[in-house]
Amino acid sequence: MDDQLIRTGSGTVPGAFSEQPCWVPAGTASWRIDVGLHFEVVRCAADAGALIAARLGTTCGPVIASPAANFYDFLLDPGTRVDTDIPKAWQLPTRTPIRVPPLTDTSGRFLHWVVPPGGTTTAEALYAAAVAAFRRPERSIRQELGSLWFRLYG
Repeated sequence: MDDQLIRTGSGTVPGAFSEQPCWVPAGTASWRIDVGLHFEVVRCAADAGALIAARLGTTCGPVIASPAANFYDFLLDPGTRVDTDIPKAWQLPTRTPIRVPPLTDTSGRFLHWVVPPGGTTTAEALYAAAVAAFRRPERSIRQELGSLWFRLYG
C-alpha cells in the first residue's frame, strides 16, 4: 500500500515547496484549525482513504491521516461544497476543528501528512476516484427486471 501512496506525492520532501501555507505549523506540534477557514475537508476511513488517494495519483492534493484514529482527511479549497454523495466519505461541516501536523510529520501511526500541501484535489476528482474505487458497475434494467422476476416467481 505504501508503494501506491508514494506515487501520490507523499515522497515529496517538505522543503520542496516554495512557501509553507500559513495554516501549517512551523514547529513540532500540531495545530487545531477549524474547517472552512483555510480549507474544506472530506473525511473517510483510513483504508478507504488510501484507495482513493491511490486512484487520484499525482493529482491528489493535501491529505492528512491518522491510522491509529482510522481516518484520512482530504483538504479541498475553501468554499468547496461536495454536492454528491462520495462513496465511503463525507464532508465535515464548517467550523469543525481538525488537527494539522507540521510538514515534518510524514509517516507513522499517528497524525501525519500522506500528501503535503502544494496541489489541489477538486470535489469532482475526489468523487470520481471514490466511485472508481468502491462502486460496482451500474446494473442494467434487464438485470434488475430479471432479479425482480426471480424474487417474485423463482
